[in-house]
Amino acid sequence: MMPAMSSELRVARVESLRVEHITPARRAALSPALTAIVRERFDVERPEVIADYVVFRQPPATLDLLYNHRDQLIGFIASNLQEITVEGHQYTIFDAGMYVRAGVRGLGWLTYQRAISEPLRYKLRHRKRRVVFVSAMLTPISYHRGCGWPGLHPHADRKTPAQVEAVVRHAAHARGYQVVGNDPWQVNIGFRVTPRDPERLQRAIAAARDRHIEHYLQLNPSYLEGDWLMTYAPLDLKTIAQAICWSLPRQLLQAAKQRLGKR
Repeated sequence: MMPAMSSELRVARVESLRVEHITPARRAALSPALTAIVRERFDVERPEVIADYVVFRQPPATLDLLYNHRDQLIGFIASNLQEITVEGHQYTIFDAGMYVRAGVRGLGWLTYQRAISEPLRYKLRHRKRRVVFVSAMLTPISYHRGCGWPGLHPHADRKTPAQVEAVVRHAAHARGYQVVGNDPWQVNIGFRVTPRDPERLQRAIAAARDRHIEHYLQLNPSYLEGDWLMTYAPLDLKTIAQAICWSLPRQLLQAAKQRLGKR
């Protein structure tokens, strides 16, 4: 029988906030706890930038606060939308990052729900707008978790179109990232962020190692030195539906395992 997950490490409630509507007093109250959650997992060269860069992103942005059953903050999801123009075409770029305390589990469906809901609402309001996901990933594990998303690039099993690379380059430039060498996928985000427990990360990588992990390591071998890998995925209505169909069976299986663990 699987061990039961501590309720201290399980998300019981999500509070969704629009960043542009957060008062200065609420922001000041939230910043220390949210910054501490990031620093629990990562060493950050300039901790003072965490609030502005990681947590309270440029609007339009959403901040989802994750609480346990005691109403204690155990993590957050920060996301935002950005408009760019590439070769005469307008794109809306969606980006999101999740940060949780060590030991928090069972986040799979919550992650996909939040990743899907914001761009889906936007796409339904702006059906003709090109909406894509472009995000930087620091570790092979985070990349590995997203490899099942339809149309993800870079990917070990498919060649990346030139137009996709152009969008990634423009998005990186708009965020102030520096491309490492001539590869548009490997970037430096402007300040050094490294995993706080590289040995534990290496064990997780060894356990999950497959062609996707190998592909990440080929593209971004210096991730332990603070370099990130850019990723891209389309967010049209067809792709979002495919992503739901891909992720739902896995999340139902995960939920069943958790229920068995409670017995």
